[in-house]
Amino acid sequence: MLLWPDRSYIFCCFCRSVFLYFL
Repeated sequence: MLLWPDRSYIFCCFCRSVFLYFL
């Protein structure tokens, strides 16, 4: 995870967007 901070950040943003969209 520490080696891919950008990837984790993008993944988190994506999940959050999807979650808010389905709300």
